[in-house]
Amino acid sequence: MLIMTRRPVETIDITLEDGRRIEVLILGVVGNQVRVGVNAAKTIIVDRHEISVRKAKEHGEQCGNVA
Repeated sequence: MLIMTRRPVETIDITLEDGRRIEVLILGVVGNQVRVGVNAAKTIIVDRHEISVRKAKEHGEQCGNVA
């Protein structure tokens, strides 16, 4: 796991093996909540973890950790 410190308006760039990019923007921090914006191609599925787990259960799939 890579751990980074970012301030509001700073970004994290993720490049997939096929060259597609995902940009994660820190929009703000209030107390213990962080607002995050994700800019990715429409073909890339972006969900909160609990939503991914629920979808996987509905489809009888396993949802594991991402390395």
